[in-house]
Amino acid sequence: MPNKSTKKSPATTTSTRDVIYIDAEDDITAIIQKLHGSTKKIVALVPPSRASVFTSAVNLKLLQKAAEKDAKKLVLVTKQPTIIALAGGLSLYVAETLNTPPSVPASGASGATSVPSTVIEGAGVLGPTEVPESPESPSTATELGENTANPQKSSAFTEDKKHSRIPNFNAFKKKLFLIIAGLLLIVAGLVWAIVFAPRAEIVITARTQELPVEVSVDLLRGSTEPDADASTPQLKALERSTEKTVSQPVTATGEKNIGTKATGTMTVVNCEQSSPVTFKKGTTFKKNSAVFTADESFVVPGSNFSGGGSVCEQDGSASVSVTALEPGDSQNVAAQSYSIQNISGDYRASGGNMSGGTNKIVPIITQADIDRAVGELNTEASTAVIGELTALFPDGTQIIDESLEQKVGSAKPNPAAGTEAASGVVEVTATYNIFGVARSELASLIDAQQKTLIDENQQAITTNGLDTAKITVTDKNSTKLSISVAAIGSTGPVISPDLIEKLTGLRFSEAEKIVSEIPGTVETDIRTSPFWVYNMPNRSSSITVTVKQLE
Repeated sequence: MPNKSTKKSPATTTSTRDVIYIDAEDDITAIIQKLHGSTKKIVALVPPSRASVFTSAVNLKLLQKAAEKDAKKLVLVTKQPTIIALAGGLSLYVAETLNTPPSVPASGASGATSVPSTVIEGAGVLGPTEVPESPESPSTATELGENTANPQKSSAFTEDKKHSRIPNFNAFKKKLFLIIAGLLLIVAGLVWAIVFAPRAEIVITARTQELPVEVSVDLLRGSTEPDADASTPQLKALERSTEKTVSQPVTATGEKNIGTKATGTMTVVNCEQSSPVTFKKGTTFKKNSAVFTADESFVVPGSNFSGGGSVCEQDGSASVSVTALEPGDSQNVAAQSYSIQNISGDYRASGGNMSGGTNKIVPIITQADIDRAVGELNTEASTAVIGELTALFPDGTQIIDESLEQKVGSAKPNPAAGTEAASGVVEVTATYNIFGVARSELASLIDAQQKTLIDENQQAITTNGLDTAKITVTDKNSTKLSISVAAIGSTGPVISPDLIEKLTGLRFSEAEKIVSEIPGTVETDIRTSPFWVYNMPNRSSSITVTVKQLE
């Protein structure tokens, strides 16, 4: 803590005594600094009314040791009982005012505290302290009195004997350890900065050429074993399945007439036989679009025949009430003849005027509406489910999107087809299956075929094109999935490990010259880090080379 200004009283400062006024915010370090700064042999410290720093026995002992070190006499000018008691325990001189003679308060006075030497040493004071001479001794009285004739103007200090100091070997060892640790950190930092930190990235802009290849592969399903005589490369297929229940809204496009049905009377003549015939309830009579059914069963008597039994007298007839099969005013028809459905023989029907049919058109869900919703549902589910299936494969798997299989269960519409409703929902449970293959295995096949097309001493494969390859399913059965992979790779300059090793430790200009001589190189950009690196790193593992295609 920096020294605070020291207040001095010109009225009480003599040639051998110095008065220092202590500020309330001063700590023990600042007070000791003020004590060291005094040029007088006798120093009077005047604490404020609330000076908590002087109510600590440890602080007073530290202050006492500082005075002994400077060979100065110390007097506390205070009337505070706590400070007086602590001073008595440490044999420090105390004066009530600057004009009263100092004395050592009686040992063991109220509030005095004994301070063990171990506490003082722990606070940074070394060695024991000798007890000052008693103020009653003649030598002390003589040394304290600047004016012995007038005790009010007496000085407040006596000379203490010099004391021996015990070296603190623990502090020495601690400092030595810190110095050694610091040196080790500096050495480690230098090694890191010189050997491990340097990095270099070489970006080569070069002319590259496209390298298109097409590879046919059989992906073996399940437990199918490879065929050693197969002409097509074979890899193990990866399969994943999931089941989803999805729903799709249905919009009704059909219509239905739910109005009232026309009614009337139908007369039937029996010209088939002379015996009576019974007709069941629901017997259907039809003429063009007009269709009616009998409301109840009825019996038609037989007719008489004349002319040798060939002419029907039409006297065997009966009437029955009928209702139109469908509602609507289209069934309100005039009197006309009808055919009787599903009856063989000469039976003749004629109806009177039919009336009472009305129209009321409402929407209904048709089977076509349901089928259309199922088709839309399957399309949406197929798109979404690929992402879910992909997550089931291990990392490094090439997914064959085109291999997605979809088995859709029966649709469950609600409401059913033909039901009066403006809309509904159809629900379908479907099972999905998709294939994949390890990317590393597929890439190996592509790389092998591409290497047959280049001179490896002059060209290097920069990309094999698998990321953008088009994969087509050519065949699929229970044992395998045949695919065709069309990939367009690219070739560029050859960057060998020997070349990178050759660049280590070189100047930038030397490294750039070597790289620029690589066939196909158009531009070279060398970037290093950290900022203090001015040459190529000495380790080849710290150098990376990237080939960028010339646009």
